[in-house]
Amino acid sequence: MNIKLILSAEALDNHLTAVQRDHELRSQIEERKIRSDAAYEEAKRKENALQEEIIRQEKARAESEARLRAEEAKRVALEVDRREAKEAAEREANETAAKVAAGVAQEAAVGLQLDANSGISNESKGFPSDESEHPQSEGNALKAAESALLLE
Repeated sequence: MNIKLILSAEALDNHLTAVQRDHELRSQIEERKIRSDAAYEEAKRKENALQEEIIRQEKARAESEARLRAEEAKRVALEVDRREAKEAAEREANETAAKVAAGVAQEAAVGLQLDANSGISNESKGFPSDESEHPQSEGNALKAAESALLLE
């Protein structure tokens, strides 16, 4: 009977050793699974953080480009406004100069006509016409026209 007990004790010892090995193996497998899951979650978190950073950078770049385009459009609009204002001022100056030149020419023509009439009137009265005033009135008309051109 002693042998039966010894065999039974060895069998029990072998069985307990096998159960303990099986338990350790299952524990190791469970630990690996937990570490693998944690590593997967960490990798997933890092990937999400990287994607969010890429999206943030793209958004910042798009906003920067939009700001630059808006500034360029504003600059172009200001340049167009300046150019239009300058052209309007030039047109107005040209119109004013043309009106002044027309007025000076008309005054010169009226002045010449009056001088001619005055000369005829003086000659008919027996006085010689004053021919030295004609060049002076023509000189005044020329100076007025030059002044009008300078205003442009």
